[in-house]
Amino acid sequence: MELGKKFSYDKEKYKFRNEIELMFQTYNLEFVHKWEKCDFGRLTFDTDQSTVLHKKFYNQVRESNFLNIYSKFIGEVILPHFGEDILYQKVPTFRAQVPNNISVAEFHKDKTYSHSPYEVNVFLPITVAKDTSTIWVESVEDKGDYRPMNAEYGEYYIWNGSNLKHGNRVNTTDMTRFSVDFRILPYKNYSEDNIKETVTKKMELKLGKYFELMRYDNG
Repeated sequence: MELGKKFSYDKEKYKFRNEIELMFQTYNLEFVHKWEKCDFGRLTFDTDQSTVLHKKFYNQVRESNFLNIYSKFIGEVILPHFGEDILYQKVPTFRAQVPNNISVAEFHKDKTYSHSPYEVNVFLPITVAKDTSTIWVESVEDKGDYRPMNAEYGEYYIWNGSNLKHGNRVNTTDMTRFSVDFRILPYKNYSEDNIKETVTKKMELKLGKYFELMRYDNG
């Protein structure tokens, strides 16, 4: 499977944005920073998953229909890209990049944060993600030629975040970027030998905890 490509999906069938609008009680997600308490300063390694915006998402996501849509999306849209059994991240990682801020603390490779080099990343914007309000990623490991992963709501990238360094520029737009991202691991590359933990939440990168199994039926 070729990585680093952008695809589109039926956003009327997989209504991710609708569910997040219900969580935040607004149709204007791009301007949520105008009424939510977003004066949390420049995000750091300790805070980029614990702002008021992140807490609202993680506190409500299991009670919403978001994870049902997400699981269906994995099975019907993502799984066919692989054509084999996969593990997928049970709860996607939520990102909110408000104006004059970043959404991840530093440029990094996921494999330096305990993740397997065999993992594949999916970037799924919920709002427009463009230029300074999106992910910047190098084209080849350690090349450092960072370019933005521009996308609209209804588009997604499958890319090599485990091995390519990536991060954010400061958001110079007047809009907040909402997105989720998640990791896929081909089941053939999964082993419970030397299981590691995620750096921020200290969750074991293990089937049944961080990962869920999705079987591929080629019949």
